[in-house]
Amino acid sequence: MSNIAKIKNFDIANGEGIRTSIFFSGCSHHCKGCFNQKLWDYDYGTPCGDEVYKEIYDSMNGHIAGISILGGEPFDAKNIDDVYTLVTLFKRDFPDKTIWIWSGYTWEELLEKTECKNEYLNDITFATLKMIDVLVDGRFILEQRDLNLKWRGSIKQRVISVQESLKKREIVLHE
Repeated sequence: MSNIAKIKNFDIANGEGIRTSIFFSGCSHHCKGCFNQKLWDYDYGTPCGDEVYKEIYDSMNGHIAGISILGGEPFDAKNIDDVYTLVTLFKRDFPDKTIWIWSGYTWEELLEKTECKNEYLNDITFATLKMIDVLVDGRFILEQRDLNLKWRGSIKQRVISVQESLKKREIVLHE
């Protein structure tokens, strides 16, 4: 089971509109200059469970555009089960709201994960991607930090429109 470091309601920094942001604990990337270094520890925070979803569910109202899932690393093997469950429940209950995920993995690395020999990781990673709207991909690179970038910290990170990218089978950037 994953741990949740923080749930931030009424967040206007992580995605379009007013959002509820969920910060998963645990990250294997350990990016130099990471703003969430304490979230590298998979044991940090509280266990993900029904009460976490209830808190997210209760935060939804007409003003909330959707959820943003950050970390830590949502697509790490130790987190993906709970991320998938959260995304599935959220899509079921709030089909008109958007889901954004930040990952240190690139789009290409995530697609490679879906082609890996572990069929379970293959299926759950791809199933998660199929339900989200926007992916902010790539590791934070301190030397490429740009404080003027929208929704990302360094130049090589991309803001990807996931559904369009899956349809066209090429990366389509979110505008």
